[in-house]
Amino acid sequence: MGRPTLVWHAMTSAEWDVVTGYDEENGLFYGRGSHQGIGGNDYHVEPWDRAAKAVDICPAFGAVTIGGKIGTLDSRQAEIAALRDAVTHARTVKENPEPGGWYSYEGIQSLRKWAEAYSNPGKERDLADAYCFQVYHSTHSTAAGFLREIACHYPGIAEKLLLEAAQYMEEEAIAFKSCAPYLWRDSPWGVDEERSRMVAPILRKTADLYEKAIENIEEAIKNIE
Repeated sequence: MGRPTLVWHAMTSAEWDVVTGYDEENGLFYGRGSHQGIGGNDYHVEPWDRAAKAVDICPAFGAVTIGGKIGTLDSRQAEIAALRDAVTHARTVKENPEPGGWYSYEGIQSLRKWAEAYSNPGKERDLADAYCFQVYHSTHSTAAGFLREIACHYPGIAEKLLLEAAQYMEEEAIAFKSCAPYLWRDSPWGVDEERSRMVAPILRKTADLYEKAIENIEEAIKNIE
């Protein structure tokens, strides 16, 4: 192919994965996904028609080829846009979303609904717990590094606020990680009230720290603009 390509459902399930090469003779894709081919030197390998055969899971959306640059990156604009997007996602509030359940919410509301679910008796550990734990923890755990990296570009009050936000996100990631024994894929399925008793306060703490970080980012944006 000559350049990396994003292919839907190539390596993981119902996600865009990075395909970096192929074996035409054997019909294989080489690449990486959100939980495949990472943490090592070897690429993950899957049949290159995997997406087309997964219609019972998701549509075969196809591929997006990454081409050459079409302009010069405005780093400041990109950083500010990323901060705004983070706030928008975190502050998204939904009323009775479809298909229902805590996992249909977003941002801070999602974590609070998740904590609420485990605060009630009869909560099962299910696939949504494991999947959402992976997505939220993996993305949130990188936030502190990003905020610290860009903070120096906005000296003064904004820099201080972004560094404080980074600290909150770091604390959030540590708290969130302690949910792994209860929510990750190798934790037992079904109802376990002792698990619920442990998980609910952790998720509440995670939501609180997340919201404090977002409050700092909101104030930082005001000072940057």
